[in-house]
Amino acid sequence: MTDAGAGDEVVHEPAADRFVLQRGGQEIGELTYRRTEGRAALLHTEVRPDLRGQGLARRLVFAAAHWARTEHLKLTPVCGYTRVVLARSDEFRDVL
Repeated sequence: MTDAGAGDEVVHEPAADRFVLQRGGQEIGELTYRRTEGRAALLHTEVRPDLRGQGLARRLVFAAAHWARTEHLKLTPVCGYTRVVLARSDEFRDVL
């Protein structure tokens, strides 16, 4: 598995409750969430099928976890993928 390319950018769109992964100005993945008082539920993570297996979705999950930390939020991983990624990462135990 390789990490996302150097030209990839994760953009937070708080008005739409999502993080978007862009490559060359095109959306290639997203993570959606629902924010409530002191908590954010991670609902769905998806990457374009032809780009899966490259660590791109994990970048979205990590971006959401960093955001939760800076906003002093706890995360509820509803999406199965986010649940697995966060469970395997000791770095983000504080936001669960």
